[in-house]
Amino acid sequence: MMGVENVKVLGILGAHRADGVTAQLLQAVLKGAAASADTELVNLNDYELRPDHDSQPNADLDALEAKLMAADVWVLAAPTYLGSLSGVMKNFCDCFRGRIARFNSVGEAVPDRFKNKHYVTITDCYAGGIENYLTGVTDATFKTLDKFLTMGGLIKLREIVVTKTWGMQTITAAKQAECERVGARAA
Repeated sequence: MMGVENVKVLGILGAHRADGVTAQLLQAVLKGAAASADTELVNLNDYELRPDHDSQPNADLDALEAKLMAADVWVLAAPTYLGSLSGVMKNFCDCFRGRIARFNSVGEAVPDRFKNKHYVTITDCYAGGIENYLTGVTDATFKTLDKFLTMGGLIKLREIVVTKTWGMQTITAAKQAECERVGARAA
């Protein structure tokens, strides 16, 4: 149709390795989305993430904010380390919290310019599937990301988890296909 812009899907990698399991999961989601959407992958390690201070905005946060504003769907991918969100992604959330929402006079978050955008979250961990199910190893990762994103008024589409990643070099064909399906639906 004339004049209709493509959906934009932004992948945000909050992992130490740009080629690890977490990155592969994110790339698979973006591959699925690319059939009908414009996609971009952002590696948070490429940015100097520090909070804005004393009315001095961080230029890297400005650049990320522009990318997030332009995107319709955000796909955040971070491994679970020691039962919690990776430090790379947590640092992004901490530094960006003053931009994800407005805060009223008593410090309550009020969704603002990102309201009604959509998101998918991805994590992986060394724990086995049964252990993760019974003990909730990855729960804290998803809860932290959900709290951060819903504070901004974003709407969750899906979460993806891979367990038993110790020694894993490549995601399985089944997980690749699942991620591509999620990406296609998200777009």
